[in-house]
Amino acid sequence: MLIRPGSEFRIERRLNQFKIGFYNQAGVELDPIRRAYISGDAVTLAGANALEWRRITNTTGVSLIYQPARELHFKTGYEFQIDRSLSDFFKSLDNNRHVFQIGGYYDLNQQLTTGLEGEYAFRDYSNSNLPNSQNDNDSYTVGPALVITPSTRTVINLKVGYTSIDYSTSGGIVDLENFEGVTFSASLNNRLTDSTDHGITAIRMVDDGFGTNFAEQTSIGYNITSRFSRGLTGNLNALYTWLDTSGGVFAEEAELLVFGAGISKELSKKASLGLNYAFHNKISELVGRDFRQNVVTIIFSYDF
Repeated sequence: MLIRPGSEFRIERRLNQFKIGFYNQAGVELDPIRRAYISGDAVTLAGANALEWRRITNTTGVSLIYQPARELHFKTGYEFQIDRSLSDFFKSLDNNRHVFQIGGYYDLNQQLTTGLEGEYAFRDYSNSNLPNSQNDNDSYTVGPALVITPSTRTVINLKVGYTSIDYSTSGGIVDLENFEGVTFSASLNNRLTDSTDHGITAIRMVDDGFGTNFAEQTSIGYNITSRFSRGLTGNLNALYTWLDTSGGVFAEEAELLVFGAGISKELSKKASLGLNYAFHNKISELVGRDFRQNVVTIIFSYDF
C-alpha cells in the first residue's frame, strides 16, 4: 500500500491588464520505481534500502500574465523546486532547481491559439561530496505551442521544443554526456458524453537520471474518466514508455508498461476519497532490471 500526502496552495489577483499568481505544491514520494530509470537492482537501488525511499518535493512559484489586447497575452514566471530525502539514504539525489519561464500567445480565432515559449533552468545537487552524487546542470528549452479547439467537446494541445542540457563534472558519477534534441508534448481531450471524458497523450521528456546524467523518456497514454451518480467517479488508464539513458557502460534501453484503474467518492463539496490500482511491467536490455509491480494508492484530498 502507498499513502502519498500532497497539497497545493494558490492565490491569483487581477490588476487591470495584469494577473499575478502565487502557488505552492508539496508532496511525498514513497515508491522509487515510479521513476522509469530506477529498477531496484544492485546498481540503481541496492537491496533492502529501497524500503528507505522517502522523498519530499516542494515547488514554490510566482507568475505574471499581461494581456494588452483581447487576443494577445504574455506570461512569465519563476519556480523554486526542492527534492529531499527523508531518510539517511539516497541523499545523493537531494537538489534545488530554479526555473525561469516566458511565453507569448495570440488567439487567431476561437478555434486556434498560437504561441512561443521559452524556459531556462539550473539544478544544484546538495551533496556533491558523496561518491555517487549527480552532476549539476543548466538547461534551456524554446519552441512553439498550439491550442486547437475544433468543437466545444474537443481540445488539442501541442508543444514542440529544442532542449539543451549541459552537465558539469561536480558530482561523483562518471558521465560526460550532455543532451541536445527535440522534446514535445501532445494531448487530445474529448468529452464523449456529459459524464464521460477521455484523452490521448504523447510526451518526449528528459529528466536527470540515477547514476547517469539524463534519462530520455517517450510515452504514449490513454485515459478515460466517467462520473457516476452520488459523487462517484471511475477511471481507467494505460501508459507505454520507451526509456533511453546516458552513461556509457551504465546506459540502459528499456520499455515500461503501466495499466491503472481507480475510483473516488466525493465526501463533500471540498473533500474526496479515492482508491487506485496500478500494474507496472518493465523490460530492460540490462540483466536484473526487469520487474513487475502492483501498487495500491489511497488518496484523500481537501480543497481549502
